[in-house]
Amino acid sequence: MQKAGAQGILSVTPYYNKPTADGLYHHYKAIAESTTLPIIVYNVPSRTGCNVDPATLAHLATVPNIVGVKSVGNMTQMAEICQLVPSGFIVLVGRRRGGRCR
Repeated sequence: MQKAGAQGILSVTPYYNKPTADGLYHHYKAIAESTTLPIIVYNVPSRTGCNVDPATLAHLATVPNIVGVKSVGNMTQMAEICQLVPSGFIVLVGRRRGGRCR
């Protein structure tokens, strides 16, 4: 995608094998290590059957080019994520209209 001119990546969580929290971390870390593009984790558990929990997102926020999360649904979880990730980490929330808590 980088060679094709993409300016960033929005990557949905794996939906078939339902990875563990550690598996999700290593999945996204491998993507991050394969590119210099900024990456936003797309967490949509209702579609994938897999949830990226706040602790895992806080761990992912330490990977330099993982810059944010887009999530649908659980506002309580998103509020917790906002407390755990560093300032500047993008947190997008919403279904159709979207929103931003930072």
